Amino acid sequence: MDYDNDGDRDLHVVNGAMLWPNQYSEKNVFFRNNGNGFFNEVSAQLGLDTEGDSRASVCADFDNDGAIDIAVLNVDRDEFQLFNNQTHTNNWITIRLVGSRSNYCGIGAKVFVKTGGDQQMHEIRAGSSYASNHSLLAAFGLKKAAVIDEINVQWPSGEIQNLTDVAINQILTITEPGTRPVNGNIATQFELLQNFPNPFNPTTEIPFRLITEGQPTLQIFDVNGKLVWQKPRHTCRQAIIRLNGMGGTTTGKMLLPAFIFTHCNFNPPQEQTVRRYIK
Repeated sequence: MDYDNDGDRDLHVVNGAMLWPNQYSEKNVFFRNNGNGFFNEVSAQLGLDTEGDSRASVCADFDNDGAIDIAVLNVDRDEFQLFNNQTHTNNWITIRLVGSRSNYCGIGAKVFVKTGGDQQMHEIRAGSSYASNHSLLAAFGLKKAAVIDEINVQWPSGEIQNLTDVAINQILTITEPGTRPVNGNIATQFELLQNFPNPFNPTTEIPFRLITEGQPTLQIFDVNGKLVWQKPRHTCRQAIIRLNGMGGTTTGKMLLPAFIFTHCNFNPPQEQTVRRYIK
């Protein structure tokens, strides 16, 4: 996160441990990026040096004022804390991506912002913090820049999009060119059941069933849209997919601890897309 919008990414770290039945509290810390390769620890100065056996830290602009706020989840004391950032000394822009051919949230896209001689990059990621997730919006601090020279978006689909002379201090929505393919023959009588156990390590099972017999091909994608597993097509009405390995699949590829997208193709062509949480 860039708490003061000076164009340099800062670092917030939450601490604490629990070795049941004992709980160990430690102060959380915040490192300010000096822009020269060094950081200063300034948590006390910013009021972020709290204790509470913290687990999750979420950075997002909760009140849409251009300053990134911090939410902290603790196990015991002060279970939830929200720190409102009131630092408004520099300019900023926040970019919301809307995918068409890519996934709707633009996960996996890279956003480049150029102002003067400076260039910054932000990759849209899911599962970016323990037991939580940072905002899916790309936030950039612009220092004193009066205009953004160029915004470049590299979409997961391979599409590259450029905008020039963009106004500052706004939440900008960028929609990927093109339209999402629509299948007019949707399999409405397909059911994908919750995997068990969930969370799993090392094995889980995902049952599914069809109302009528068909020839489904099931595919599992990670949160970045990468194919990690595929079940060959065969005639069936119901089946159970078994995933083996340390949080991975029968192919040995690892699944990210976040939303997994499961896609089912039928013969004749039909489809249904379902998201399930697999860890």
